[in-house]
Amino acid sequence: MPLAQAGLIVATVLFCGAVGGVGGWRALGGDATPAAAHADAGGTDGHAAETGKEADDGHAPADDHGAAPKADGDHDAAAHASDTQAPDAKADGTPAGTGHDSANDGEPAHAEPAHATDDHASSPADSGHAAPAHADTPGPASGDDHAAAPQATADSHAAGADDDGRKLAMAPSARAPTPKPPPALAAQDRKPLAPAPDPAITSNGRYGPLPIRSPDGRLPWQVYSRPFAADIGVPRIAIVVTNMGLAEQPTLSATRDLPGEITLAFSPYSSRLAEWVPAARAAGHEVLLQLPMEPRSTEFNDPGNKALLTATTPEVNEDRMEWVLRRAEGYVGLTNLMGSRFTVSPKDMQPVLVSMDQRGLLYVDSRESPASIAGKLAREMGIPSVTNDRFIDAEAARGPIDTRLAQLEQLALARGSAVGFAADYPVAIERLRHWIEGLEARGFVLAPVSAVVRTTPPE
Repeated sequence: MPLAQAGLIVATVLFCGAVGGVGGWRALGGDATPAAAHADAGGTDGHAAETGKEADDGHAPADDHGAAPKADGDHDAAAHASDTQAPDAKADGTPAGTGHDSANDGEPAHAEPAHATDDHASSPADSGHAAPAHADTPGPASGDDHAAAPQATADSHAAGADDDGRKLAMAPSARAPTPKPPPALAAQDRKPLAPAPDPAITSNGRYGPLPIRSPDGRLPWQVYSRPFAADIGVPRIAIVVTNMGLAEQPTLSATRDLPGEITLAFSPYSSRLAEWVPAARAAGHEVLLQLPMEPRSTEFNDPGNKALLTATTPEVNEDRMEWVLRRAEGYVGLTNLMGSRFTVSPKDMQPVLVSMDQRGLLYVDSRESPASIAGKLAREMGIPSVTNDRFIDAEAARGPIDTRLAQLEQLALARGSAVGFAADYPVAIERLRHWIEGLEARGFVLAPVSAVVRTTPPE
């Protein structure tokens, strides 16, 4: 073969190799332009296939939004708060039904608390499901703030739009039972009591007007009492609610929410007795004043600077008693405030009871000490009096209070009457309202304390 012809063949081969090399380089991605054009031609569908995102707004399809796959092996899919299934637990691990949906008035919440957690803030590529539009919004830290969670998106509402029947059966079975609200006592007699003070049974003392027997024999405990009539033989139960006037809300609740047959005992240390006592009497309640007396231990029980003490003279105790009596007008009598030491001492109690008798007042022994002789001594002196049978809220909880109220009923059946004391605890007022609702149907009558006092000495 001639040399020139061989050279031509070699040149041709080299040229073809060069052309093929460029094509191969481009095929390996050496030039990005063709690949970019290919991606544009594919649109967002290809991207969505890799990340799991919806092409339009990044939301998963509405049909799957309430039943998305688990984000990781530890998270229950029920935590998504689906419109058709109650969650077993909230996103923070708190059991469902602990009051976090109180803002919904009892309806099951179908917002998406799970999306506010870190578990659901993971990328769609990791979780395998689309990130909702509000996944970046921080959610509530606990169930207490759950009512302020972001509103559910339109997609989440659409997911449960056809499941109204199932939504009704959703969360009520999972939530803790809500206590039954106290009943509205419809048959309350709110007739105001007699005006106070009555000039005929009022005298001037060193601190101001004081109750006293009238010249014609009228007695303050009778004039200021609540009228009462009941069939003979029906067991009577009187309730005295104490510590009135010290806190506004309990005083208002007892005055407005309890029937007038409930007797209210006011602390003399209240700064608003001139308002509270008339309001109570206008609502039909008989009123007692609490007379501070010395407790067995003053380390944790301070009876105040007007307390009657065993170490002071009868004259000092009389002066302090007059200060207490001047604090209000229109009360039927007194009951002791504390006094577990004072009420066990006959020599200290007797002068006090004599003063009560001279003023025509009744006395209710709260029996702070089981050894109290105050009630017995008052009866022996012929002073209208009665002794407390039960502190119904000695343990301020629903069950124990209900038990003690039932015990009062048994005592009333056996003796014809019974007396219970309650402090101004909200739970005590609530349980009293429930108990009163069916009292008449059980064969008892609620009575003011003046209707259960004994007015003659024991034989």
